[in-house]
Amino acid sequence: MKWMSVTIGNLTVGYTTGWATSIIPKLKDPLQTSLTYLILDKDGYTMIRVMVFGAVLGSLISGFTANRVGRKPCLIFTSSLNILGYSIMANAVDVTTMSVGRFIAGMAAGSIAVVNVVYLGEIASPEIRGAILAMGGIMHVFGSLLVCSLGPYVCVEVVCYVCVGVGCVHVCVLCYVPESPVYQVMKGIILD
Repeated sequence: MKWMSVTIGNLTVGYTTGWATSIIPKLKDPLQTSLTYLILDKDGYTMIRVMVFGAVLGSLISGFTANRVGRKPCLIFTSSLNILGYSIMANAVDVTTMSVGRFIAGMAAGSIAVVNVVYLGEIASPEIRGAILAMGGIMHVFGSLLVCSLGPYVCVEVVCYVCVGVGCVHVCVLCYVPESPVYQVMKGIILD
């Protein structure tokens, strides 16, 4: 059951990738925007691009980091980054601040996407590994579905704080999962 809690991270990755679909139109609407001004098309594209750049950077850094400090600490840190990114976005009043939040959330999404697959692949026995990794993909799609379903009906701040809440649950649950036995063997830690 420990693997199920780790897939919550995949939900936040899907949430981050689907965020722009329902939020950018809100930021262009004078009645729904959370910013002090309406965004232009180029601002929307910028918010999309910075998330992708953040995801690329996060995925590159996390591969190295997960081998240096461990899978579990890396997942806890990146989920905390996700909380930070969405907290910044929830309180943003301009495109620059929103883009900074998107970049940070993108770094977290890229990192979680990489480290979750590694961690789940290492803790699962061969008989159930495929099902566990498929569950990560299902949670990713569910995250996109959640943000696209929620986005049209609530304000931008609520959409962001929902992901903050999911991230907090993810961090709390990660505190109770063990470190990957493969990482422990790599580092020469004696397993009981």
